[in-house]
Amino acid sequence: MPVKLSEIPTNVKCHHCGDDCVNELITYDDHAFCCQGCRAVYELFQDSDLSSFYNARLEVTEGVYEYLKNEDIANEFIVLKTDSFYKIVLNLPAIHCSACIYVLENLSGAQVGISRTTVNFTK
Repeated sequence: MPVKLSEIPTNVKCHHCGDDCVNELITYDDHAFCCQGCRAVYELFQDSDLSSFYNARLEVTEGVYEYLKNEDIANEFIVLKTDSFYKIVLNLPAIHCSACIYVLENLSGAQVGISRTTVNFTK
């Protein structure tokens, strides 16, 4: 739940990116987050068993992303498709911290089937 700007205590660090919660403070799962993007990535880590990022044990939630197997939804992201390869492009306008960029650019080591990821932060 977001906290009003005037009610944000000083020196509260975002659990995900480590930035100060200056413009927004969102509390979720007993942690503070500076924006909805950081909170969402935290949830994704919980759901995807990327526990090493926070050095915590997280349970995998099976089937959370099953909707992405829907061909109509998948085709909105696919820009190149062969028999053994898909290239997708995602627009993620809320990225603002180096932790998010690091995670996205290292997905190939964390998720089977992803061969490479690139973040164009200036776009």
